[in-house]
Amino acid sequence: MKKNLLGSTAILGVSLLMAAGAAAQGPDLSISGHVKFEMWFDDQDEDLARVEHFEIDDAEIRFIARARADNGLRYGLKIELDIDERSGDVGTDEARIQLSGGWGTMRLGDDDGVEEVMTYAGENLMIGQSGFDGGLGSGFDFLGAFPRGPDLVGDTEDATKISYFTPRFLGIQAGVSFTPDSGHDLGEDRSRIKSIDLRASGRSVFNPTPFAVDTETNVAAGVNFVRNFGGINLAASAIAIWADAETRQIRSELDDAGLVPFEIEDVFSWQAGGTIGWGGFALGGGYGESGDSLSFGDLAPLLNAESGFVLANVDPDYQFWTAAARYRTGPFAAHLGYFRSESQGWQWRLGDFIGGAELDVNFFSHETEIDIYTVGAEYVLAPGLKFYTEYDHIEVDRVFQGVAFDNAGDGQTLTAPPDEENVGDVFMLGAQVSF
Repeated sequence: MKKNLLGSTAILGVSLLMAAGAAAQGPDLSISGHVKFEMWFDDQDEDLARVEHFEIDDAEIRFIARARADNGLRYGLKIELDIDERSGDVGTDEARIQLSGGWGTMRLGDDDGVEEVMTYAGENLMIGQSGFDGGLGSGFDFLGAFPRGPDLVGDTEDATKISYFTPRFLGIQAGVSFTPDSGHDLGEDRSRIKSIDLRASGRSVFNPTPFAVDTETNVAAGVNFVRNFGGINLAASAIAIWADAETRQIRSELDDAGLVPFEIEDVFSWQAGGTIGWGGFALGGGYGESGDSLSFGDLAPLLNAESGFVLANVDPDYQFWTAAARYRTGPFAAHLGYFRSESQGWQWRLGDFIGGAELDVNFFSHETEIDIYTVGAEYVLAPGLKFYTEYDHIEVDRVFQGVAFDNAGDGQTLTAPPDEENVGDVFMLGAQVSF
């Protein structure tokens, strides 16, 4: 399937380039951008009892050029510059070429793929800081749990890709994105992580590890429906992602005989949802599932054989639900939202729970639940100027079972880590200027 999609995309791209004639007129140029300033206040069980901080949540400037050739081909580009909130450096966040006509639209470059562009679900109705689809990690400790928002494992974000979208017919549109390497964008050298040594880092890792493991031959495909029926606006979508895990082996020296491999599972994840709106009201919801994508798989048989313990089978699984309501009238808008995720899988830690032996490798199965309740409002005071506020109540619960290995590779009796929980409230005030 992936080879056929790639071949068809290449043929279509060559045909479009051959068909393009001289420009009928010079391109239209536009510049736009925005800056968001936010004040965060949180009260939670973990870390400090109460934390306040200010931040520039987002600062972007966009350059867009559009033109039309004599043969009707529309073409253009978008370059988006972003300020890195950690380093303060200004860099290129997105850069794409766009070609469109009666045959559809093609995007070439560093941009969001089908999995982001075509989705309709509860997160589409979030305003201001975007509720459970925003940056709650700035004010709340999720204890490393995932998923903590409506994100599918395998989402390539702004990695370099080719995307094609069909014309919309009777409200229906289809699209596909192909990303050769999710860790590659702009002019960066391609890098392939072939193995990860669990002993090389003292940190804990939960799987899936979507931010540590790149994918290759990544295909995202989707279809959506958008239509107005007598003042009722309906939208629905279904998205899926297939990809190969670029990191093929994770190794840990569990015994003196050699290395024990842990295969990283390939990606299959999907999401479906929709929204309905009438007048100033709108409702939406969705469901997503990533299965065992980019996880260690079920380690129980291997760990049982190495340790002599009997651990229950754990099939990694990651899923989430979204629900939201929004009301908009004139310059005022407000939202209510709910997000829930459930996951189970494996975590490893080094020397956390065995008598101070720094190189001991401990494996724990976990079951984790995240609930986020959000309410937000915004007010547009003048063209390009709005103020917004948001309150979120967040609950994270995790239950462990585990096994341990000492330096000689022998299993030891291990009391699993205590169950972890973080419950807290986040309040945020923000201002945005756009032009």
